[in-house]
Amino acid sequence: MTYALSPNITFGVASGRPVFLSRGEDRYFLLPDRTEAAFLSLARQEGSNIDHEALRPIIDQGILVRIDEMMRLEPAFIELPAKSAIENRDRRITVGHLLQGSIARRRSQWVLRRRGLNAAIKESTTLGPALTTSLRSAETALEYAAIFHNSGTLTATRDDCLVRSLALTRFSKKRGLDVRLVFGVTLSPFNAHCWVQHHNVVLNDRLEHARRFTPVLVV
Repeated sequence: MTYALSPNITFGVASGRPVFLSRGEDRYFLLPDRTEAAFLSLARQEGSNIDHEALRPIIDQGILVRIDEMMRLEPAFIELPAKSAIENRDRRITVGHLLQGSIARRRSQWVLRRRGLNAAIKESTTLGPALTTSLRSAETALEYAAIFHNSGTLTATRDDCLVRSLALTRFSKKRGLDVRLVFGVTLSPFNAHCWVQHHNVVLNDRLEHARRFTPVLVV
């Protein structure tokens, strides 16, 4: 018998510490020192060195669940971004594009407020038909990034990275573009961030900013 994280909980290792995101509760959290050490030993499959007693609190809380099959506790992972789409803004965008981007933002904002983070993520990451060529997908990614970068001027309320990223993910997935919604954190001090990535291209953030964050959820 081994353990897995509850389906709505993921983690990443930032500055040597596992940082968890609970989508159902919409919160990030750390573990107490002894439990954290035991969790890291479990993730590294250190066998007899695992302090099973220290894991009991997170088993009782449903963070860890017992399973029969072998499964590794893997942190969230995505290819390290190498460039940013918004740093190359030489794209022709129509008024229709801007309106579509603004509508997508407002839809994501409504779902997030009324139904919560987990529902907003599920809606935004529903797959559409895949694009057929990598060249077309690369060009399309740049186009969608430009739409959402410029459509911010049409929103009446102040957006944040989460709403923008949910909207861009939903917009892209519905049109068949393979993108990933990424949640990341830094420690000391704690900061959380969200962005959209197509392969190694960040679509809605500057490269140096996105690279500061350790992924804790990739969808």
